[in-house]
Amino acid sequence: MWIVYQHTGHGGISGGLYPSMLHGLFYRDGALGNFALAQRALAADAAGQLQNSADVAVFYLRQLTQHPLDLLAFVGAKTARAWYASIAETNDIVTLIVQAPYLLLGIHGARICLRRHRAHALFLIGGILYFWLTAVSVLAVVRYMMPAVVMLLMFAAVGAEDLWKRVSRALTVR
Repeated sequence: MWIVYQHTGHGGISGGLYPSMLHGLFYRDGALGNFALAQRALAADAAGQLQNSADVAVFYLRQLTQHPLDLLAFVGAKTARAWYASIAETNDIVTLIVQAPYLLLGIHGARICLRRHRAHALFLIGGILYFWLTAVSVLAVVRYMMPAVVMLLMFAAVGAEDLWKRVSRALTVR
């Protein structure tokens, strides 16, 4: 932020929240563009109802009350896509295959850490959820998830160590 401020005189990290939120609703020509909620968002935008970030938030709230299952399906798909998807939607399957072990080891490690160091684990989980929510609120792609992925890798290391110890014990018992 300091370097940006030195060059531009502006201290903001990004001025693209609203356009990113809008793009995350539409997914024009993308995998989620056929969802009913995305179609309703396109119609609302065409009607001039989505002029800023607050309008987008109100749109989501309206969908929650009027079409909760549509909202759940759309947000669920965005939540999953944030883990593996690219904007171009190329090589998403390969990325998913590569990311899956990290996610599974991270979940395993988080369970261990919750038993051993609950407060520390909850702090990291809170950070992961924050960044995941941020990614889901805009165009849900893996590049926006990088901070959450890095935090989850801390848990993945614990999960990998536990798995290694279990496998090593099983092999030495024989």
